[in-house]
Amino acid sequence: GGGVCFRRMTTVSLTGTASLLHNNLACSASGWAACVHNSVNAGGGKLLLTHTGGPSKDGPEVSQAMSIRYLELTTGPVLVVSSTNGTQVYNEDASAMLVYVPITDAGTDTDTLKHHQGACLVPALGHIVIGTSSGSIIPVAAVPSFMALAECPLPAVSQAPVRVASLGPRLLVAYGPGTLCLFDAVTYDCQVELTAHARWVTAVDVREDLGFVATVGEDTVLNVWQVDASSGRIGLQHTSVVTDKLLTGAAMLGSEVMVTAYDSVSSTESAFSEPPAGWLVGAPAAA
Repeated sequence: GGGVCFRRMTTVSLTGTASLLHNNLACSASGWAACVHNSVNAGGGKLLLTHTGGPSKDGPEVSQAMSIRYLELTTGPVLVVSSTNGTQVYNEDASAMLVYVPITDAGTDTDTLKHHQGACLVPALGHIVIGTSSGSIIPVAAVPSFMALAECPLPAVSQAPVRVASLGPRLLVAYGPGTLCLFDAVTYDCQVELTAHARWVTAVDVREDLGFVATVGEDTVLNVWQVDASSGRIGLQHTSVVTDKLLTGAAMLGSEVMVTAYDSVSSTESAFSEPPAGWLVGAPAAA
């Protein structure tokens, strides 16, 4: 029968260890991969980058990075790094910073660590959307030039997302306790809510063209879902324990899923195939 099949492929060496961080792996369409090495020592944090078929290298210094993501703009891929300092947008190999979006509420509620976390591109609007620790999102116009727009709160949400992603007319927002939510991309009304993992979700990646959503968590499980763009129905296509380690990152690249694990200097790649028609088993949650 049809379905999603996974197999171990190759191992890539990095210049440092991947930190225990949500979504700590990002891949560009042209083969760049990046993850974060945070450090308690001043100046010790950095981006770790590698390119398909080439050597790995150190990227720019980072301080308490919270998320990392490649976004494919019409002008080319950009690397978005969100942290306790705000969000930096770099070019593909992180050799140049293109724009900086600062923390806007740094002076309020000093008991809470303010940070940005999670970013996605909404192609129809040409906006980069950044998640914040207060549960709001910050749209950033990416064309014709970068410009931060007014901050927007999401309904009944007061925590930073693990991942924000565009899925056609919807925004996918994943939260640490294991919940995936689909919001209308214009009104921000919650349309679908489901529990994706038994334990904390650590990483989520999306292939918008196929509606695939890959999630990994503290339960060491990799799940692959698909969202029907027209109906919003969600189905679980595959679930497996990839490796007996705490998974920290997942990224879909072509027909493969790359997964990183905590305190590991290697990454595991698995191949997947498209599901057969008519497999959807889930349905939108009641409003």
